[in-house]
Amino acid sequence: MICMKNTILFLLILAVGGPGTFAQNNENALEVSRLLYGDSLKRFEKEHFEKVANLGDRYVERLETVKNNYKMMGNLDGVLLVESEQSAVKAGGELPALGEEASSELSTVRKQYLQAMKVLQDDLDTQSAKLRSVYLSHLKILQSKLTRENRIDEALKVRDEVDRVEQAQPDPSTERAVATVSPEQRFDMEWGLPQRGRQVWVVTDGLQRKPNLIFDRDTQLTGDGILLKGGRVIVEGMDAELSNAVKETGEFTLRIAFIPENLRSWGPGRIISYSKGGKERNFTLGQQNKNLLLRIRTSETDLNGTNTELNLGDLIAGEETQVVFSYGPNGAVCFRDGKEVEIDDMVADLSSWEEMPLMMGNEFGTHRKWLGSILHFSLSNAALSPDEARKASQLNR
Repeated sequence: MICMKNTILFLLILAVGGPGTFAQNNENALEVSRLLYGDSLKRFEKEHFEKVANLGDRYVERLETVKNNYKMMGNLDGVLLVESEQSAVKAGGELPALGEEASSELSTVRKQYLQAMKVLQDDLDTQSAKLRSVYLSHLKILQSKLTRENRIDEALKVRDEVDRVEQAQPDPSTERAVATVSPEQRFDMEWGLPQRGRQVWVVTDGLQRKPNLIFDRDTQLTGDGILLKGGRVIVEGMDAELSNAVKETGEFTLRIAFIPENLRSWGPGRIISYSKGGKERNFTLGQQNKNLLLRIRTSETDLNGTNTELNLGDLIAGEETQVVFSYGPNGAVCFRDGKEVEIDDMVADLSSWEEMPLMMGNEFGTHRKWLGSILHFSLSNAALSPDEARKASQLNR
């Protein structure tokens, strides 16, 4: 297998059309190039995972010092927490939530570990982006050459490969800038990943924890997700935390995948809401018959967000829909199943958000029932670029 530096050099030679461009003179030029590119990516990832494993080993060793300090203090809970942390790192699983029993020392070394992990990921992303750029350059030269030789069918296949690679990863030059949210400000919540036991996970300041889901009547947790038959499911403890996080950064992103049972919901029927009831909300995604609607409260709207109600298009009963809505300093962007939804510009901000319950399904004191299944949702106080939002709305498709 060719080493990474030689692989990049080889692809550079291919791209500029210099000596050694056997792939351009071969009937299987595209296949050879694709295999070389894929092999290089796999090697990048293999070396990345080796570095991650090495970093994990060093972190586990460092945690021994923290554990010994707990032992000297006679802190049994602290010792058990460190051992749980070590086990999670060795198994490659999620890090346990840090409660009040965690010392500042443990919080500090974990933060340093997570920052080092981010550096490794950024390095992988940079290497992959450089390789991708070289590969695309080579493909475009190959496409032009095949076209000049009247090998149109082959040229079309090369163009399809160009489209595939470009869609798999955005060109940074086409990205719309979004604000940078520091790790200390970042708030992320997600639910629905089977590998996490379909539990809610919240990450703030690099620390993870698992809030409770409170199931009302007419709700059921199934193998696919949350089945709503008119009831509600409340995410406990997020009343103030989510609104404070959004106001701190001025940004907000909602991602959700769901399946409506029918097209008879009205009011609209509440799919997911951050609201006090039928008259006051920060946001609500709902279904009005076949229409998917989003109400979001801003500094320029009423308390109910009705005068900025956004129509996100038609729904199909029994069919999965994936939606991503993101708001930041450059305005709002929305995608459904990989396709952009045209929405009016939002010139206001989210500074008027208040402490409210976060829930799926029917709100308190209303009869705005929704029937269907929620497969996944996530909330963040960081905005996505248009291409990031598009890709997120195609997850698992």
